[in-house]
Amino acid sequence: MKKLLLTSGTALLLLAACGQSHEHDGQHTKKESHEHKGTQAHKETHKHHEDKKHHEEKAHQKFKKKDNQEAEKSQGLKDKQAQSEQADALSQLSEDQRLALAFYAKTNKKHILTKNEVLTGFYTANAPAGKMNYIINHLILKQELNVSNAPEGMKFYSLYPGVEDGASIIGVNDSKIFIGGTQTTVVDYNDLLKNGEEVNIKDLYDKYKNHRAWPELTTKVTQAKQEPDTDSAAALPTTMAHMRSQIHQMIQDFEGHPIDNQYLWDNVSFDDPKHPDVWTMKYRNQDGELLGSYSPAKDGQIVKYDQNGNEIARKHVKVKDEVNE
Repeated sequence: MKKLLLTSGTALLLLAACGQSHEHDGQHTKKESHEHKGTQAHKETHKHHEDKKHHEEKAHQKFKKKDNQEAEKSQGLKDKQAQSEQADALSQLSEDQRLALAFYAKTNKKHILTKNEVLTGFYTANAPAGKMNYIINHLILKQELNVSNAPEGMKFYSLYPGVEDGASIIGVNDSKIFIGGTQTTVVDYNDLLKNGEEVNIKDLYDKYKNHRAWPELTTKVTQAKQEPDTDSAAALPTTMAHMRSQIHQMIQDFEGHPIDNQYLWDNVSFDDPKHPDVWTMKYRNQDGELLGSYSPAKDGQIVKYDQNGNEIARKHVKVKDEVNE
């Protein structure tokens, strides 16, 4: 009987153990299944986010590409419009404006006066004894005729004063400028090219169209075409030297300090040469652009003006000697 009970108890214990084992295995299986489902859900969520991100990036790239294409198209239209406007501006330049651009040209050899020399009235030229300083008494442009083999539509002018032993020559048409010199009569363009250079007007226009001295140079060119006397184009620097010295002294007294050498100072000019007491002295930056001027007023004061001709200040200045030659 005891043996039977012992056997039955052992069997019950084994059954209980097996039940617990099965229960544990079932719980473990459920846990694994749950974890698997969680992992799978996480993977699907991650994939969904990645797909969404990829879609958004693709859409962004598509819109970005479209924006870039539209921007390029817009820029292309702007460039074409700018080129068209520039072409129109170039075609509307007067001959005198184009001739004035010649003084801006940087050539390998100095064939003509520079812009600063034309503007200030002081220049350097070759002479038998070497380089010498002169004053531009009158800027003169004399048209030359019958130049063979020249570019279509090009007109030629001899420029006085010259800077070489021979004549300074400027040629101009709608697209380019010739700058050179000759010691003989101007006959053939190919001969001129041996001592001269061609410059593209568009290049000069692009670089100097906003330079403030260009209109002033254009006015000087217009006046130069009307000057008939080539013999009076140049003068020695001693001409009016005493007057310039006195005017400089008046300006120094006006300002209370010596003439500022950071500026370019023009030669003295007169509205009416018959009245040397009515003069103008201009000063410029180193690039030749006008900064201001000084002139006497009717009441005897010296008046200082800005670059636009507006009065800045006026002052009585004592003059030791009369301003005359």
